[in-house]
Amino acid sequence: MGGGGSIPMANNSLKYNRSLIGKHKIRSANDALLMESNDMALKFNEVSPQQLDRIKAYIKYKAECKKRNNFYVNLSIAFAILWVISQVFI
Repeated sequence: MGGGGSIPMANNSLKYNRSLIGKHKIRSANDALLMESNDMALKFNEVSPQQLDRIKAYIKYKAECKKRNNFYVNLSIAFAILWVISQVFI
């Protein structure tokens, strides 16, 4: 059997950690904002359906560009790794 005094200390630590669990409350983002800024709630601008479609199209375009750029970066990294391996082992 190991560790003469470690079992009581481990039990005390476990009891303390369990006592901390109930003290956390999960709040939504709106509740957190209200707690920090007193009475102010989240307010969003109203947009027309045409503007909303343009915004969605722009977000999709940016996501595609980012995906394409990530592909080229990953492809160039793969080629660099293959080149290094070919130089080392050949």
